Amino acid sequence: MSKHKNDPLLEALKEGRSYTWTTPDGGNLASMREAIKHGQTLTMSPISDASEIKVGDFVLVKWHQSDIFHIVGEIRDNQFLIVNSLGKVNGWVGEKEILGRI
Repeated sequence: MSKHKNDPLLEALKEGRSYTWTTPDGGNLASMREAIKHGQTLTMSPISDASEIKVGDFVLVKWHQSDIFHIVGEIRDNQFLIVNSLGKVNGWVGEKEILGRI
């Protein structure tokens, strides 16, 4: 995920399209390293209906000044608890902050 304005993933989601990419070898998968592996091919799809989002889904979330790829840990009243693969709880977001889902 990128902070760049011309990120092809973000552009595809804004246009209502899915985006497929392969995670590069090397680099740091940081807090998602237990769930995502180098060389893995992933497809991110836009969310058309928040009721489609389930606990355990991998989602792209608007988080403060950036976008992060994390897991939905709990759902309560159209709010989604965002956690990473290492067990850290980030916090709650509304459905508008979820940009896409694997």
